[in-house]
Amino acid sequence: MLPSARFAPLSILLRRASAIGCLVGLASLAACRTVTPAPQAPVANSQPERCSPVAAYVVEPRAKIVVTPRAGAFLVLGSGPVQLGSRTSWSVTYQAATDRASADAPEARERLGVTAESLRLAYGLVADAAGADLLAVTAVFGAPGESGITEQITFVRDGDTWHRSSGTSRGELHLVPVLPGADRDLDAEKKAVQVALEFLGAVDRAEYDAAWDLSSAVVKATLSRAKFQQQLRALASHPGAERHELYRTLPIREGGLIPGSELEVWFAFPNGTRSSVESVLLRLDDDLELRVAGVKEVSPPEPGTGA
Repeated sequence: MLPSARFAPLSILLRRASAIGCLVGLASLAACRTVTPAPQAPVANSQPERCSPVAAYVVEPRAKIVVTPRAGAFLVLGSGPVQLGSRTSWSVTYQAATDRASADAPEARERLGVTAESLRLAYGLVADAAGADLLAVTAVFGAPGESGITEQITFVRDGDTWHRSSGTSRGELHLVPVLPGADRDLDAEKKAVQVALEFLGAVDRAEYDAAWDLSSAVVKATLSRAKFQQQLRALASHPGAERHELYRTLPIREGGLIPGSELEVWFAFPNGTRSSVESVLLRLDDDLELRVAGVKEVSPPEPGTGA
């Protein structure tokens, strides 16, 4: 989720992601050096190894679980835009392993490449909408509360396509975040995606009563029904849109979801010559039902218009 864009109750945010400020809490990559892939795990179509052009990555105060349809779940320590001078990049940082030594395992290079590509597929359209032309995926190896190793792979955007720009760059992380245990509720996740799609479909069809029924108690306690419908009318409708899930984010918590827990689901769909991205925030209400608490749409800039 876009870290600096906090959802108010059903605050419909009609803006490009580039309007959202950069996240605070950047960690610098110290002692950057080039790492040569292991012979048994070559990196396909890679350019000569060098240090990544992105020398910073995002670590948020609260990490989250990110689930992608293709590659499963990741423990993401941070994701968001990073401003490097006049250049905007998108950073995704994830916990790869709690053992530093596993960064040098024979299969590590191949696994890093596969994971970076999976996260690039998940976040690429969001980064595109933010006007980013670099996407950095940083893996963290190390025990929580101790120093760790970082391995970073970067992608460069060329028009509508992202290309891997280098091999793997290594750095040091002074302190690996200490996180609680994480339990997932797969049924709740499936329900969240279903409710999000039902809500967006109701908006597309201007069925505002149905959308109201799918909305969280925090929305109904904050907005009048008339104001709610006014906000929905301001949200662009896309009848017949063929949405596919990019990823979903979940809180990290032992014991699973509790009332007040929030999940966010990101979708993409073709919109003219470009793809648009929508995000739906869902809240577990006191009756243990997941309902919609917020929605926003971000669209990549048209070619040649800049970020």
